[in-house]
Amino acid sequence: SSFRIACPNPACAKPLNLPAVVVGQPLSCPHCGTGIAVTLGPDGAPIPTAIKSRRVPTMLLVPGFALLILGAAGVFANGYVATEATFRPGASVELARRTIDYLRDADTAGAPNRKKNEDNPREAYTALVGTAAGVATEELIDQRRAEEAAPYVGPVCWSFVAVSLVMAGGGLATLLGRWYWLALAGSVAALVNVNLCCCVPGLVAGLWGILTLSRDDGRRHFGR
Repeated sequence: SSFRIACPNPACAKPLNLPAVVVGQPLSCPHCGTGIAVTLGPDGAPIPTAIKSRRVPTMLLVPGFALLILGAAGVFANGYVATEATFRPGASVELARRTIDYLRDADTAGAPNRKKNEDNPREAYTALVGTAAGVATEELIDQRRAEEAAPYVGPVCWSFVAVSLVMAGGGLATLLGRWYWLALAGSVAALVNVNLCCCVPGLVAGLWGILTLSRDDGRRHFGR
C-alpha cells in the first residue's frame, strides 16, 4: 500500500507518493532535500514532519570553520593590543609608531629603484646630505603622527574585537545551522576585519560564506 503527502517544506510543498513502509523511517524529499519523518495520526492518516539534518553541507564546512578560527584569532589579537593600549602607559604611541614604520617600509619597498648619478660627485654628495636630512625630518614627522594617532589605537582595536566576535559567531552559526542572520553577519564582518590579522583569508571566507548562504541548499541547512 502507499499514500500521498505533501513535502512539509513550505518552499517546496510538492506532492509525494510513498510506500507505507516508510512510516517511522527517516527520508528526504527528492525535490528539495528536506528531511521528512512520517507518523500516523489517530485516524491512521499519515502526518509528515520536517526534520533538520545535523550534517553540515560540505560547501559550508570551509567558510564555517574559517570564520570561527579567524574570528577567534582576531578576538585574541585585537583584545591583547586593545588591552595594552588602554592600560599600559605609552603603549598607544608605540603601537601607532610601529604601524607607521611598517607602512613606510612597505611604501619604500614598493617604490621603483632609482639609478644614482655616479658621474657627478657634487650631485651625489648633495643627494646624500639631502637623504640624511630627509630621514631626520621623517623621524620627527612620524613621531608626531604617532602621538596624534595614539588616542585612537585603543578604541579602534576594541571595535575590531566586536567585529571579530561577530565573525566567530557567524562561523559557529554556520556550522550549527542556526541563526541565519548571524551567519550572514559573520561573513560580512570577515570582509571588513582588516585590523592586525591578515585580511586575505577573511576576505575569501567572507565571500565564500555569503555565496553559499545565499544558495537554496545553504538556506535549507538553516531550515529556510
